[in-house]
Amino acid sequence: MNPLALVLAILPAALTLPACSNTGESPAGATAADHLGVVAVNTSSPLGPTVGIDRTELLRAYYASDLHSADLDRLRRARDAAPQGDRAAIEQLGGEMQSIAHAQLAGEQPLYPVVGRLYPFIEEVMERGGYARIVLVHEAPGLADVTPEVVEMIATAPN
Repeated sequence: MNPLALVLAILPAALTLPACSNTGESPAGATAADHLGVVAVNTSSPLGPTVGIDRTELLRAYYASDLHSADLDRLRRARDAAPQGDRAAIEQLGGEMQSIAHAQLAGEQPLYPVVGRLYPFIEEVMERGGYARIVLVHEAPGLADVTPEVVEMIATAPN
C-alpha cells in the first residue's frame, strides 16, 4: 500500500481536505465577498449575523488539544504497524505535518484541513447562535467574536 494512502486512511477524512489558498481564504473563483475567509454558512439562518473566529487562536486550540494528540497517535500506530519500507514515508509525513503547522501559525498555509477537523464545533456554535456566517479573521472590527466558544468546545472535546 502507498504510505501516504495508508496515513490518509487512518487520519480523519477532514484532515485531507484540499488546500484552497495559502491564506486560509475561500477557493479561487469565489466572489469578492467570499474572500473574507468564510468557513461556514448557515442555510437555515441566512439573515443572521456574520461572526468571526480568530485564526491564530483556533490553530493554537487545535494543536494543543486532545483531538490533535489523538490524530498524532493514529499516525504513530499506523507507522508502527506499517511494513518496514513504509515507515520512512510515514515519518517524513509527520515532519511535513509539523512544518505545515508552523506555516499555518505564520499565516503561510491554509487552515482548511484544521477547519475541516473542527467543523462540527464551528457548526454547533453557528447553529446555537443563529449566525449566518462564520469567518476566519486576524482582526475584524464590527464582527462579534465567537473564538472563546469554539476554543472551549475544542478544549473539552473527547478525542
